Amino acid sequence: MAHWTEALRLLKEMRQKGVPPNVFNYSCAINRCAKSGKWRCALDLLEEMRRCGLVPNEITYSSVIHACAKGDEWQRALNLLDAMRRRGLVPNRNTYSSVINACA
Repeated sequence: MAHWTEALRLLKEMRQKGVPPNVFNYSCAINRCAKSGKWRCALDLLEEMRRCGLVPNEITYSSVIHACAKGDEWQRALNLLDAMRRRGLVPNRNTYSSVINACA
């Protein structure tokens, strides 16, 4: 399994080589951060995506929420769930499980 720092390095390398990362690339990197418990990194990547004009999808939000759950950031997880709904995205079972886990 790739480490979260390697995922960030690869995103940077893509940009340097003129290959703009897409939603899938960012979602994968966010997922790596989530699995490593790096919730701040996951949030930073979410914001970076937005600055690049990319629109996060359900998978992206679920991964960031999962990262927040691992970091005991229950309020952030709830806020992200609300943001997800406001954007018209439908939370899935994994999303709800992560939010419940964050609140537990």
